[in-house]
Amino acid sequence: MGKVGDFYRGIREGPRRNPVLEVFLFIGGILKWVAAGVVLLFLVLGCTAIINANSKGVTQLYASQAETAIANSKILNPIYSSLQDTFKIVKDPSLAVRDYGWKTEVINNKENQELGLRFGAVNALPSRTTVDNEIILNVPVTISSLKDDSKLTFNCSSKDVSPEKIVISPSEEIRISKNQRYGFTLTCTFLQNAFQQLTTEEVKGRAIKLNAIYDFTTKSYLDVYTMPANSLQDLVTRGINPLEQEENSLLNKQTRQTIAESTNGPMRTILSLQWQQPLTEKSLFSQSDQIYTLGLKIQKASSWQGKLSKINSIHIFLPNNFELIDDSFQEISNEDNLVSENSYKTYALKQGKIDELNGQCKYYQSDPEKCNQLFENGFIVAFPKFKVNSLDAGLTKDSIGAEIDYDFEAETQKTITLVKEFA
Repeated sequence: MGKVGDFYRGIREGPRRNPVLEVFLFIGGILKWVAAGVVLLFLVLGCTAIINANSKGVTQLYASQAETAIANSKILNPIYSSLQDTFKIVKDPSLAVRDYGWKTEVINNKENQELGLRFGAVNALPSRTTVDNEIILNVPVTISSLKDDSKLTFNCSSKDVSPEKIVISPSEEIRISKNQRYGFTLTCTFLQNAFQQLTTEEVKGRAIKLNAIYDFTTKSYLDVYTMPANSLQDLVTRGINPLEQEENSLLNKQTRQTIAESTNGPMRTILSLQWQQPLTEKSLFSQSDQIYTLGLKIQKASSWQGKLSKINSIHIFLPNNFELIDDSFQEISNEDNLVSENSYKTYALKQGKIDELNGQCKYYQSDPEKCNQLFENGFIVAFPKFKVNSLDAGLTKDSIGAEIDYDFEAETQKTITLVKEFA
């Protein structure tokens, strides 16, 4: 039997340690310090590499190439644009409210899907060069238009490069006939010493933008149902949905509202009518005329690169028994307007109002980026009011139309690599 002193001595000294375990713990401690040293070394090397890359221009080159790749990608560009739109809504929640209710279906046929201008892949010769060499860029272009004699002009640019140092071919304005598909090769030549000499950097990426400005027409059609007020009142009183038997993929029978159809294009014309249908000539609750509000918007299609340059003209087409009530529009004769059939009234937005739409940037002088977003994404054009003057008995299906003629600035870009000298 042990002594009491031995018992207390064991408590003070603790349990006896295994020598093998002691060795492993010692090795583990060394490995921890080695791992910490390796991480620290990588951090130092990483920072050094970034500093060296910045001083040589490599970081800027990769950033420029990434920007070009995203801008020209049919997959990445819409995703990137959607993320940008999400951040814009977080910054300004009213954007989501202003976009609510603007829905459209693109008319699905082969000719309609091919409308507009498309850039092919840009070929730069050479893609890596010094500033004292000539640089030639070629890009294939295809275009198809809905209107007669569309005008097309090309432009090339790069930051800090004088226009006198750039030769564009074709340089003259090109006319595009209706329903014809054309193909071109845009050539941009940057003359010798067009770019500034590299000083501290050994390599630099320069983005070259290739632009095409052309006038384009997009249309929108909205189905509308009408019924005399007394007939509609009788059906509603009996709990009958007046549109229940209608077969129309653009009609929501529960809300009794229709969605517009639009022709294809870089900017789409969208009509919106946030009223339950059928429409009536009189209010269901009084003998006064029923006044309706029609929404009209021009909105960017996500698959296109570029922005709205300006609006040229805006027309609204109403059935003959409808009447637009808006001082901003004026009725024009069908003889003067070839786009409308005789069964419709044609209203044109006055030139003064078009000038106001094109001159909106004066309200954003302190924030030019907001103006750029406005013409890149699109905006509400008008909320004209209208009424129905007379109706046939029963349910009648008709349509409202709108057409916007505008100039669009399409864009693609290519990054070239400038080096101070070849090794």
